[in-house]
Amino acid sequence: MLKLEEKEMKRKGLFITGLLFAAAVGIFLPQFIVGTVESSPSEATYTFTNLGMTTEEEKERVQEILDHIVGIYEVSIDPTSDQVTITLDEETMRPEWIVKSLDAHGFTPDNFKPVKK
Repeated sequence: MLKLEEKEMKRKGLFITGLLFAAAVGIFLPQFIVGTVESSPSEATYTFTNLGMTTEEEKERVQEILDHIVGIYEVSIDPTSDQVTITLDEETMRPEWIVKSLDAHGFTPDNFKPVKK
């Protein structure tokens, strides 16, 4: 009877060890394969000025336009100063392309300039 209990305890111990090993592999293996995700080295921030935003509806429209553009990480719109600050991935998006997209929707910035960090 005692040997049966010892075998059962050993099996439970091996089962728990296996579960712990599987959990450790599931947690740490993806980090070894993929590595840690960091921000893109080609990330840049630009300010676009004088878009012609005069109402809250126009601000919302500009936000909607920019939300559908790939390669834009962050958008900050200030309708009182009529400017938009955009952080983008320069590998997939160019500020000139954003100007063209805004212009196609009736919001033409006078200019854009990089924001110094």
